[in-house]
Amino acid sequence: MSTKEIILQTAMKLFLAHGYEGVSISDIVKTAKISKGGLYNYFSSKEELFFQALSQTSDEFYIVITRDFFQWDFSSFHEFYISFAGLYDEILSNRRYRLSDMLVLMINAAKIFPQLNQEIKDYTNVFRKIWCKNIEKAIRSGELKEDLSIENTTEIYLNLINGFSVNFVFEEAFQSETKTSLKREFDIMYSLIKTKER
Repeated sequence: MSTKEIILQTAMKLFLAHGYEGVSISDIVKTAKISKGGLYNYFSSKEELFFQALSQTSDEFYIVITRDFFQWDFSSFHEFYISFAGLYDEILSNRRYRLSDMLVLMINAAKIFPQLNQEIKDYTNVFRKIWCKNIEKAIRSGELKEDLSIENTTEIYLNLINGFSVNFVFEEAFQSETKTSLKREFDIMYSLIKTKER
């Protein structure tokens, strides 16, 4: 692992544990076992380091989702949402940090860094476009009811994802054995919007 990667991972762990305000450059260099000069060789300030560490962690999630789902051509909406749910579950299971810690850090970071708000909006818009595209295609093919609003249906699915994520945070916090399935939530919605022939 490169020195820069060691710094980013060390900083991220400290930021998650203590928040942005609770971590100093001295804390990071001490924990990473590098000199201040070594850190400043890669990052000009604590703010830059924080922003890059946070961006790298959130990018890992968003890049996988957007890369995979913009490029794939699904034969049906059912195939699309099954694939999406599977990948989303896999990402949540294999992440380096607790989702609850990440969400708290992201909320606090958005207050400090206005550009982070824009990044989150950009990713949300990409998500929205992916869902709109697949819902529109399914309506045209006759898989979904023709009187559906593409935008409203997309919002419902995005809210299902958000609700699932919040529920996941609670399950994670209380170490619950009962794991909610995003696919199950999607299946319920699909049963309401598909055409009778399906």
